[in-house]
Amino acid sequence: MRFLPPSPAADAADAQISREILEQHVREGELVVRSALRLAVKNGVIMSVLRDARPWSTDEVTVLAREAVDSLIAELSATAERLDAEAEARPARGRGKKRRDAELELSRLELRARTARGVVQRLRRMRDDDLAIARLVETARDDTLTELTKARLVAEHEFANQSDDERRRAMEGVAADLLELRGRLDAMRELGDSGW
Repeated sequence: MRFLPPSPAADAADAQISREILEQHVREGELVVRSALRLAVKNGVIMSVLRDARPWSTDEVTVLAREAVDSLIAELSATAERLDAEAEARPARGRGKKRRDAELELSRLELRARTARGVVQRLRRMRDDDLAIARLVETARDDTLTELTKARLVAEHEFANQSDDERRRAMEGVAADLLELRGRLDAMRELGDSGW
């Protein structure tokens, strides 16, 4: 049992642990958000292809990706504000176990709010990072093609009924795509990984 107030060294150690816990929560939130973004962009592309019969457009999907990021920024910012308000409305009262439980709940609410704000900061950096958005768009393209092929919405027999000239042109398109992807990969290596 401690009778003296905590030392500055103990406070610093507690603060470091608190920062590490927050960073871990933000990293986990970032993983969830990345998954949500990939899903939102992929679903947006699929809807565009199926409902509107629109061909792939990197520019349009880039706009869609930035809108998905902005939507998550707004949603998580609102969540952080709601959690802050909830924490302010719930002061730690009572004695003994009730007080400890109330303090624990307050610290959980505060951690959740701080985590949401940390993820929002990372989303803002991502939104302003053209390379991160390009990666999201490329992932959406791959995921969309995989999804449509698995659902057999891109029929296999369409490819089998192509003439030699049509297959040659299709392969030239694939080769051009691969060269473009190679150029992007080389550019990413030169610039360094932005963490997205």
